[in-house]
Amino acid sequence: MTQSLIIYAASKTIGLGHACRANNFVTNSLENIPELTFHVFDYNEFYSPLSDSIFKWDRDIVRIIHFSSFLDFVEKVKNYDFIIVDLPQIEYPELEVVLNETNAVTVAIDDITSRRLLVDMNFYPPVPWIKDMDWDSSRGERYIGYEYYPLNSRIDEYFRESDYTKRVAIVFGGTDPYDLTIRFIKSFLMQNVTIEFDMIIGPFVKLPKNLPENLTIHASLPQEELFEVFSKSCMAVCAYGVTVFELIRLQVPAIVVTTASDHVDSFYSMDLGKEYIAVDNEQFDTQIVSVVEEGFRVNSVKTKRTRPKRKFKYAEKIFGQKR
Repeated sequence: MTQSLIIYAASKTIGLGHACRANNFVTNSLENIPELTFHVFDYNEFYSPLSDSIFKWDRDIVRIIHFSSFLDFVEKVKNYDFIIVDLPQIEYPELEVVLNETNAVTVAIDDITSRRLLVDMNFYPPVPWIKDMDWDSSRGERYIGYEYYPLNSRIDEYFRESDYTKRVAIVFGGTDPYDLTIRFIKSFLMQNVTIEFDMIIGPFVKLPKNLPENLTIHASLPQEELFEVFSKSCMAVCAYGVTVFELIRLQVPAIVVTTASDHVDSFYSMDLGKEYIAVDNEQFDTQIVSVVEEGFRVNSVKTKRTRPKRKFKYAEKIFGQKR
């Protein structure tokens, strides 16, 4: 029996994107390779009630809730065949000890820190500038493309070619650390906008007391229901992260709010076309209403969406790897 460890982090400031990717990764891998077993190292400030709402596996997977540091885990990593790391772009020196001590096949997901040079395999979305980074001391392989980004494999079941509505989906993540939800609502309360919105909020998102009548709130939706809202929408507004790649997969046009410099670089380097527009967080309050209105004017006219053909390949690439 192959035993694997996946390490992720989540918090109010980090958000839940890494947790969702970890969930997608484990679920999709088990669907394709049933003989796998996973331990999940939940390195974060959230505990089981929230984690249980994200991770809903049918299998008997042992999840390690919390350790005070990665060093507590060094001895245990020797028992694993595969170690997958999905962490924010923060250096964790203790984790480098883990990656150097283990004989497991090591993998990093969308990582631009020095960890990428220590692992056997790196997986990235189709961001061209990744190739231009310094890889001279890297000991591993790189896989870049939509097919290597851990989305829920069931997302394709919700693809709609043309039968979508003239509604706009709004989602700023499970924790919304930049308070984009409140800022969006306040911006539109001051305007006479008739667009119908579906706003999806996570468990740590706060709402103002007064809400526009044309705004429908959906709280803490399961992924499948989230995909249903996305696919029925003529466009979406979201923060840069996992949601962007879900919308691209469903071919839903989007206005994407960038909150970090690497988000800006990644967004523009992907050359997504006129259907995807970036708004910087610093210009959000002054630009969001006009950008949404123009986006709606263009995207509310129905066009035929093209079903994606790429199959997800990260599970077979990783677990076909032999030492």
